[in-house]
Amino acid sequence: MMDTEAAEAQKTGRVRVIVQYNGPIHRCQEVQQLWSKWEEMGLYIFFLPKYFTKDFLIFSE
Repeated sequence: MMDTEAAEAQKTGRVRVIVQYNGPIHRCQEVQQLWSKWEEMGLYIFFLPKYFTKDFLIFSE
């Protein structure tokens, strides 16, 4: 999915920003190795603060 988003950002020349929570799958070594590639293509990944899930109602249900 992120490769598709990065390709679309590169194709259109518009920056894309994805905000994710701090789940292990979002920060695993395999994904971290792709961050610089995606940034070069125009896709930037940001993370919510670690405490955010406690305050966000959708995660507390």
